[in-house]
Amino acid sequence: MIFAKVAVGVNIKSSGGSYTYEIPKELFGQINVGQIVLVPFRNKKIAGLVLEVTKTKPPFTTKKLEKVLLNDKVPDHLLKIIDFISEYYITSYGSALSSVIPLNLFTKNRRAISDKKKGEKKIIDLKELTPDQSAVFNTINESLNSNTQSKFLIFGVTGSGKTEIYAHLISETLKKGKKAIVLVPEISLTPQTFNYFENRFQGKVALWHSDLKETEKHSMWQELQSGKKTIVIGSRSAIFSPLENLGIIIIDEEQRFGVSAKEKLRTLRVNVDTLTLTATPIPRTLQFSLMGARDLSIINTPPPNRQPIITEVHSFNEEIIRTAIMFEVSRNGQVFFINNNIQNIPEIEKMINKLCPDIRTVVGHGQMKSADLENLFINFINGNYDVLISTTIVENGLDIPNCNTIIINNGHEFGLSDLYQLRGRVGRSNRRA
Repeated sequence: MIFAKVAVGVNIKSSGGSYTYEIPKELFGQINVGQIVLVPFRNKKIAGLVLEVTKTKPPFTTKKLEKVLLNDKVPDHLLKIIDFISEYYITSYGSALSSVIPLNLFTKNRRAISDKKKGEKKIIDLKELTPDQSAVFNTINESLNSNTQSKFLIFGVTGSGKTEIYAHLISETLKKGKKAIVLVPEISLTPQTFNYFENRFQGKVALWHSDLKETEKHSMWQELQSGKKTIVIGSRSAIFSPLENLGIIIIDEEQRFGVSAKEKLRTLRVNVDTLTLTATPIPRTLQFSLMGARDLSIINTPPPNRQPIITEVHSFNEEIIRTAIMFEVSRNGQVFFINNNIQNIPEIEKMINKLCPDIRTVVGHGQMKSADLENLFINFINGNYDVLISTTIVENGLDIPNCNTIIINNGHEFGLSDLYQLRGRVGRSNRRA
């Protein structure tokens, strides 16, 4: 008799999420470690991952394994990721397994979500790089073409065009037949980044984060496994996506990722180049770069037609607030109002509605559900609101060229890095901010 130890996607700590099943005679020689199989579990049949095949009979009665659902072995990097999640987050192997592999897709007859056909979108060409951007691109690309594993930091003021540089680097990576992952700091920012890349690499971009519905993750998994998608955009969990032959990992706004998290991400994906980008590097990263332990590239000049941002400091004054909002709206622009206290945000919204009765306001903060925040940002970007009243959740990665006035309430309570990031949310067009 031959037995298989199978991990199932169930968070049962007493068993660690794995169970032993007898392999029926008709499946002898067909069951291997790393395969997805169908097994009976309680009163139903579920998918599981084969961890071990052994001739040692357990001291208890076992049920029989049903059949093989996926002949191909799950990639080694995904197995390492499952081990990492289980150890790092102190959870059962089964719980870690279900967070990485959507096991239900193997047992339920689901059709992949097809792309909605709205006519062929026109592909937007990558922008021509400025001389400063070209110098940074050439330096990094030359290193990426070598056989050594590279770690780069791109430092540039907010709005300096860091995204365009790594878009060109991803283009070069795809030409070599390799793939790319772009990590963004917040799930709510993924739609904006996804749309940017989908417009330039049509049909090649996948979205991956923990808030995806099961059917969406099912669809993405299949497209990534088949090689149809070659770029993954997402939060930290995007590193868990089943993307093989990875060439580069981009970490946008690196100051929002912890030191240990970044190092763990690199160990999970070996022999992969890493590129981090920031306008406010954390001291450790900056020190490594200055010491030469990490390559540093600096963007000194903004893209063409950008104008310097005018910064003014005032004591709280309702008339100044009203004037600033009405001026921006009068030129068909939009406004950020930053109030980093969730408790009194409703009062701030009432005040603004009283000062500017015809202005459309909306509130956003980190205690909202990711999906609600995502929809809020999309509606704001589409011009459905004039003023976004929010906490500092907008400080990283949000790119709205039509928003060119930002009011920061109680600015003295913010750190210099926060103020610098917030200031960078405006002035992203040829209009004076």
